[in-house]
Amino acid sequence: MPLDPAVRKILEELNKVMPPQMTKIPLDEFRKMFRAFFTSQPRRPIYKVYDITIPGTEAKIPASLCTQRRH
Repeated sequence: MPLDPAVRKILEELNKVMPPQMTKIPLDEFRKMFRAFFTSQPRRPIYKVYDITIPGTEAKIPASLCTQRRH
């Protein structure tokens, strides 16, 4: 399955700002870098929010899926 172009763009931008050895960074520092990256991205209006659950090993995990209006 091909990668969604929007996801590809996010991954390319993450690769520019995240060091290649991400697994060796302390978790608190990684979280700060991750938040800084996503808060620097332009916000897009949300059209619909779907409350969904994701299967977990012991229970379902609640999540929200947000979509944009298609042009």
